[in-house]
Amino acid sequence: MLQELTRSLQQRPTKAHVLWELAGCISSAVGAERYRLYLAERGDPEILNLYLGHDGRYVVTIPGI
Repeated sequence: MLQELTRSLQQRPTKAHVLWELAGCISSAVGAERYRLYLAERGDPEILNLYLGHDGRYVVTIPGI
């Protein structure tokens, strides 16, 4: 698992991908079936984007709570 994580982070060393992998590790540790990662838009922390992870895309812009 550690080798796979290291390889993945070497291939895509972006902040969003690192957070995606961390969220995956945490969800696995707590036994969650799935998870979503919302990241704040640069320059406007009131706007959240849903990060899809493996394909490196963002979708849905949601006004912050």
